[in-house]
Amino acid sequence: MPYLAPDAGRAEAWRRALAALPGPRIGILWHPGRQGVGLSCLVEAACALGTPLSLAVGGLREELEAYPDVIDAGAAIAEPQDLLAAIATLDIVVVPDSLAAHLAGALGRPALVFVPAGRHWAWAEREGRGIWYPSVDVLTQAKPGDWSDVMARLPIRLAARLAEMASDGQP
Repeated sequence: MPYLAPDAGRAEAWRRALAALPGPRIGILWHPGRQGVGLSCLVEAACALGTPLSLAVGGLREELEAYPDVIDAGAAIAEPQDLLAAIATLDIVVVPDSLAAHLAGALGRPALVFVPAGRHWAWAEREGRGIWYPSVDVLTQAKPGDWSDVMARLPIRLAARLAEMASDGQP
């Protein structure tokens, strides 16, 4: 059950801003400090299936210069309430363990979160879905420090989740 809701005015502003973009609209965030979890992996998966929108803020946005197909939504995110409203209007988000992942879960929005092998208890899962956030698919490393298995599964799981959403009548 969702237990957060965005400010109605902020959410409406995001809906208007994203309305012309072809769906599904896929929010992405990466972790530059983790080998193998870079922006390129996420862009490849998201571009093949929809319109990627970066949720990155600050200096991380500089990496977007090499990816003109990615919408820089982070330019409009000044505070957590903006991120909350953005996630509420996206079709799905693909992110590491981060504020964005927890907000997606709290909103009950579809998400894929990639977590390390020694994951935090909040990402306990059953049959691939978070037990605390059932709208979130949890992709956990098989070996500490090695993200290759997660990144290999990511495009397959994203495509499957989008197909599941479409069969349920979601965008």
